[in-house]
Amino acid sequence: MIFADKLIELRKKNGISQEELAEKMQVSRQSVSKWEGAQSVPDLNKILKLSEIFGVSTDYLLKDEIEISDSETGISLEKSESETLRPVSLEEAGKFLEINQQCAVLKAVSVMLFILAPAMYFLLTEISEILAAVILLVLIAVGVMLQILSGQKLKPYDYLSESAIDTAYGVSGMVKERQTAYAVRHTIEIIIGIMLCILSVIPVLISGNDYCIALTLGIIAAGVGLLVKTGKFSSGFQKLLEEERYSRKEKENYQKKADIAGIYWLTVTAVYLALSFISGHWEFTWIIWPVAGVFFGVIAIITKHSYK
Repeated sequence: MIFADKLIELRKKNGISQEELAEKMQVSRQSVSKWEGAQSVPDLNKILKLSEIFGVSTDYLLKDEIEISDSETGISLEKSESETLRPVSLEEAGKFLEINQQCAVLKAVSVMLFILAPAMYFLLTEISEILAAVILLVLIAVGVMLQILSGQKLKPYDYLSESAIDTAYGVSGMVKERQTAYAVRHTIEIIIGIMLCILSVIPVLISGNDYCIALTLGIIAAGVGLLVKTGKFSSGFQKLLEEERYSRKEKENYQKKADIAGIYWLTVTAVYLALSFISGHWEFTWIIWPVAGVFFGVIAIITKHSYK
């Protein structure tokens, strides 16, 4: 086993993320990522520090032919024995990334339909209020259907968000290669999405008529849809690499956080629809979504610290 695979195995068995290891080593996460991707090898001082952190010899880290059992490492045996690692094959990882990409598009389209629904309502109200209401409800229904479809397609892979995994040889390398190839596109899509959301207010500033309001909502839909799609797609890499919010430490409280998120967004949706139908001011109630997004970020930070 080469150094890169040994490092991945030791880090995962010890239940720490790349960020946490980078902090212990006083290097960047990119450095750890390059070590695990066999793109570079740490210098002797860092090898010594790695051996201290994981409780293994430098010979084990540097010599491919040397293998070692869990009992010979500094890893907590109590944790290793009680924690069942879910194996993930190379074929399974590749299939998940393919399905995750499809579901990223489905979720993005779903969110766009939720935002476009009131836009179509504005455009069709002058023709027929009944027709406008029917189209609005149909778009919302299709959006909900796409959300459910996406959830069902990804359900067999829920374990990637909930359980510790043990990836087969070659999986981490394949995922890192795809993640690196997508990195520039991911950054560009985030920038475009944010810029569209910021610029979306221009039509409303020019005029407050229904057409400008509909155009504003259309631009918001495009920006938010792009952010949802690229965020969902990128999260697939993080799940397989057990990075960031999908690290083993974060997975321990996954279900609690998922329940909170589900209740929160269902409540926001109910409030949005209720206020919009009762007041009839769809041109104003859309502001609920960006405000809810900000508050959700606050809640996420609070819950993250509460479960530590």
